[in-house]
Formats: sequence, structure tokens, C-alpha cells
Amino acid sequence: MTIDENHTFIAIDGGGTSCRIALEAQGKRHEVTLSAANVMTDFYGTVRTIITGLDLLASRLSARIEDVYNVPAFIGLAGAIDSDIQTRVRQALPLTCAVIEDDRRTAVRGALGAEDGAFAGLGTGSFFALQQSGAIRLAGGWGARMGDEASGFWIGRAALKAALDVEDGLHPESPLTRDLRASIGSPGKIVELARVASPGDLARIAPQVIEALNAGDPAAVRIFASGSEYILTTLRALGWTPSIPLVLNGGVAHAYIPYMERATGICPQPPKGTPLDGALDLAHEIKCRISA
Repeated sequence: MTIDENHTFIAIDGGGTSCRIALEAQGKRHEVTLSAANVMTDFYGTVRTIITGLDLLASRLSARIEDVYNVPAFIGLAGAIDSDIQTRVRQALPLTCAVIEDDRRTAVRGALGAEDGAFAGLGTGSFFALQQSGAIRLAGGWGARMGDEASGFWIGRAALKAALDVEDGLHPESPLTRDLRASIGSPGKIVELARVASPGDLARIAPQVIEALNAGDPAAVRIFASGSEYILTTLRALGWTPSIPLVLNGGVAHAYIPYMERATGICPQPPKGTPLDGALDLAHEIKCRISA
């Protein structure tokens, strides 16, 4: 395939669990999904992942990789939180026409489109946003060491802490903490797991916690009550009220919806699209700016 740079776009959504890359050419969208892409925790691994994904797409389309590198690209990456990191990524990639940001605006654009609303991104990490009249206010997204409250990572870490709380006699044993203590082992092993595990590794505990929540496990209920309180406090600080549409999205978002409904009296709306959809929309805008 011959790449027409005027009608071809690249979108990249890199997160703590996976990296999705889309190339839209001749009106058709082609995608690949690879491993995690967080430039804060693994800069060079993220760069390799992106280049590998672009190579795969070029091969799939029988296109010259040099032509793919010249396509306008919008890249939203976990960990690309400031201009210094974004510049490093831009310099490390062979793309010649790329806008690089963190992964928050792509998620908001995908979920809300251009409409007003509030957004809670609750995947491996977390962040919160309020979009009004095209302007976006953001909170969170600072990574596992400095935040990510209510996220999959945070849920996994909180579950390990709940197991240690049982050891300290702060709470009685529950089925969740009993299972964690049996599968991981001594308190020292729990602490070691929390120390060495990546955010994605800890996020893999979240489905077990959600299953326990659905069964009424007291430890899981405490975890999600705390996470829900944080979500509401942060959204309200951004200026959200129940009259403003609210979207929760991400791998653990569904577990919070009943809490949001009880606390606010409203049902969160489903997202209009994915972060990759948002990145592709923004890639189209790059081309518009270039053509002007």
C-alpha cells in the first residue's frame, strides 16, 4: 500500500497495562495491541513497543516504514506528564509529525467527545477531569508513587494492606484477606510483593477484590467505599455537580458505579468511545493544523 500522508493518521494509546496503536488509511482503521507503555516506569521499553507496533502495521499494510513514520500521529502515553518527558519521547521516536501528551486528554476526548461532562479514568492508574466549553481541568494521573487513588493498582495495594491489618488485629479476617494470606504467605512476603510488584502486577489483584466485593466481603467493601469517597471528593473539587454528565471508564470502573448511584442519585453514562478513538480524533486535528 502507498501511504497518502494527507489522508492517513496514527493514534497511540499507551497505558500501564497495554499499548494500542491505530493507523487509519484510505478510510480503514488497522490496529495492534502490545504490552504496557508507561514512559515513567520504562522509557526505553515504551519506545521499543511503539516502534514495534508501527513496524507491525507497516508490514500488515505492505507499506514502507519510512512513509509510516511521516504520518501525523497523536500519542497519549502514561507517564508523559510534562514537556521534558514529552520532548525526550519525541526525540527517541522516528516519527516526524507527532504530538505527544500524557494519556489523559485522549481518554477524555474518547469518552466525552466535544461535549461537556466529567470523567473518571479508573484503570491501572487513575485520573479525573471536567470538560466545559472545550476546556479541560485535570486532577490526578501522577502515577503509583504519588497517587492513582481508586485505581486497579490502588485496589490491589489496599487489599494487601487489608491482609496486613488482619495481622495487626485492626480488622477481623475476611474471605478476601484469608485467601490473600494463604496464597502469598507471611507478612514479610506480602510486604516484599508490594515493594517489587509493578503497578500492573498489583492491578491484577483487583478482579479478585471485585469478586469479593460482589460477595459482600467486609474488607472489599471498605476498600471500595474509600475509593468511591475519593472519586466524589476529587470530582466535586473540579466543579462537578450531579447536573453535569459523568462518565466512569477503565478496567475497574464498573465496580464503582453502584456507589456513585447511591451517593449522587444519578447513573454514570457509558463512554462514547475509547482513548484510542480520542487519540485518532486528535490526530485528525494535527493534520488540519498542518494543512492550514
